[in-house]
Amino acid sequence: MRGCLFVVLVGSAVLAGAAWFGAPPLTSTVVASVLEGSGYHAASTTIIASADPPVRLLLGHADRLTIDGHDVTWRTFRAVGVSLTLL
Repeated sequence: MRGCLFVVLVGSAVLAGAAWFGAPPLTSTVVASVLEGSGYHAASTTIIASADPPVRLLLGHADRLTIDGHDVTWRTFRAVGVSLTLL
């Protein structure tokens, strides 16, 4: 019984750690692919998603989303640089 409980506790801790540290990069990747799907193209783009606690990002709740792009085209819109912060 103790061995099973230990495995469950360690497994839960590993999953919680992966969710805590993996949610921001995963959310940034998802936002980037959604932007590209809508016609957004840039020479370089930085997307930072943050929430407190970070696990909320897995539920789709971000406290701040920052998008910085250079040489941006989106449909008919063209810009040398775009900096957007959503709160």
